[in-house]
Amino acid sequence: MPQNLSASSGHKEIIDTLIELSETARREGLLAIEPEIPSLDEFVGNGIQIIVDGFEVAIVKKVLVNTALRELLLLETQLRIIRDISQAKFDGLSDKTIDLIATSMVPESLLESNQGEIDKAIQRGKALDPSSGQLDSLAGPNDPVSKFSQFIMELHGQGLGRLRFESISEQMIKTQVCELRQTLSLKIVGLLEIQAGTPPPYIRKYLMSGPYFPDLLGHLSDEPYQSQFRPRDIEDRTKLEAIFAKLQAEVQDKSFAEFINRFDTRGIHRLLMELDNRTLAYAIANESKDIKNIVLTGMSKARAEMIQE
Repeated sequence: MPQNLSASSGHKEIIDTLIELSETARREGLLAIEPEIPSLDEFVGNGIQIIVDGFEVAIVKKVLVNTALRELLLLETQLRIIRDISQAKFDGLSDKTIDLIATSMVPESLLESNQGEIDKAIQRGKALDPSSGQLDSLAGPNDPVSKFSQFIMELHGQGLGRLRFESISEQMIKTQVCELRQTLSLKIVGLLEIQAGTPPPYIRKYLMSGPYFPDLLGHLSDEPYQSQFRPRDIEDRTKLEAIFAKLQAEVQDKSFAEFINRFDTRGIHRLLMELDNRTLAYAIANESKDIKNIVLTGMSKARAEMIQE
């Protein structure tokens, strides 16, 4: 597997979505993109949610990388199940033997949370029948599992020898997993650049062309993420952290109402992203209902609930 990945033209729709989110975040603040979550795919939506909830970049990266690695493992397992079960069915093995084969192929980490997807892969492997020329639809036509199932059925129909069949199908599995790996890597980098406040044009340039973005699902999975662009209009992070450390100290020394009135709406959103929950809960504990409302409506619903508790 290559150590660096680049986005292909097939990722344009994903990149356009990430750019729209980054434009909104730059213009109105990160909290403004929370209403878009229901319309996003699950991976990007979950990433946006933990970003607007105020988690540090290291935590966001860890969650995204772990989720992506799990998705890769699930897809590879599904494809191997389809390939091996269809071959077992083609060889005339009994359903009981086939079920034992399927069970032995599933990693323990996928047994509980992804049982539904595993069961569908087993059903699909059993349903492949090259003689009929038909394939019952268990997923959309562009779904990797559907595409691979059709590919396997066509291979069986060609009457290939066992070694040839396994060699070709194995290469197809690697290709499908690599494509998903590229897509997930692109989403992770885009989300982390949005969190970093990188201007949208730079994000688009980075995702669409060289330099290749880092392989966060490989040798860099445990490394801290650093934004690849630091143009002049991006604040120096060291200075920014020093400013917010000073502000956090001020919150504990004076009326929060006096403090919060120094900021406009976008400034409040940015400030609240930097202050930890304990500090905020302490700061608004004895403030008026209006001040509490300004603070709690300036963050994600999930975070507001945690602070109120």
